[in-house]
Amino acid sequence: MERPLNFEAIFNSSYERVTRSPDNFFESFYQHFLASSPEVKNAFQHTNMSHQVDMMEASLCHMLSFFVSRQAGDYMINLAKIHGPVVQNSHQLGIAWKESLIKAVKDHDPLCNHNVEMSWAIMMAPGIEFMVNYQYEKHKN
Repeated sequence: MERPLNFEAIFNSSYERVTRSPDNFFESFYQHFLASSPEVKNAFQHTNMSHQVDMMEASLCHMLSFFVSRQAGDYMINLAKIHGPVVQNSHQLGIAWKESLIKAVKDHDPLCNHNVEMSWAIMMAPGIEFMVNYQYEKHKN
C-alpha cells in the first residue's frame, strides 16, 4: 500500500528550498514567463520588473493563504479584478503562468520531482480558479 502524499508538506519544503536559492526564484519565474510569448513580453515592456518581482512574492503568499483559508480578502479580490479578465480572454496566459512557475521551481529546487511539481500546481489551483472565475460585478452592491 502506498503512503499518502501530503501535498501541502511537499510544497512547503519545496518553497523553503526555492526561496533559499542563491538566485532569485521570482526573477527566474519572470524570465520564463516573459519568454513564453510575445503577448506576455509586450504586456510587461514598460513594467518596473524589480517592483513586479516584489509584487509576485506578495501575491504568492496571498495565494497560499487563500489555499488554506478559502477566504478571499481585499488583496485576492484585487488580484482577481486585475488578472481574471486577462486570463479569461487568453487561456494560454494562465497556462504560461503556471508552466513558468513550474520551470522556476525546477531551476531552484534541487529535489524537484513530479510530486513537487504537482504540489505547486495543487497549491496554486484554488487561487487561479478564484481569479479566473471571480465576477466582481456581482459584488458591487
